[in-house]
Amino acid sequence: GVCLTEDYMKWRYINKPNNNYKILSYIEDDGVKGYLIYNKKIDYGTTIGYIMEIIASPNDNIVIDALINAAKIEMFNDGVTLLSGLSFNDNIFYKNYKANGFRKLPQIFFPHKSYFSVCNPMSKENLFEISSWHISWGNHDNV
Repeated sequence: GVCLTEDYMKWRYINKPNNNYKILSYIEDDGVKGYLIYNKKIDYGTTIGYIMEIIASPNDNIVIDALINAAKIEMFNDGVTLLSGLSFNDNIFYKNYKANGFRKLPQIFFPHKSYFSVCNPMSKENLFEISSWHISWGNHDNV
């Protein structure tokens, strides 16, 4: 996994050559309560928007929902016809995606599958709970 440190986030989304990421901030009482990072590109003949990261307290539905809705409005106003956010049932933002109009795509629409594994070399048992992980689009645009 990747720790979303300030240095990593700057490297990944701000200082990257040919940067085309947009960063939305939710500001309240002169403080930032959350971020949403997105981009758009033309894939498969249509303009697709990708929510790359949501960084907010998973318990603050007002902030998360506001960020998702602001991203939807900005992207659709910018010509996006399909919007994607990677999530799964146990994801910390799954309920927010569902509440804001996102739906699961049937498997037939997936062009490929991504696989990864997790291993703790110090332990003979390498069990982990998928519900304790947060997986986002973060590194899916490197091709």
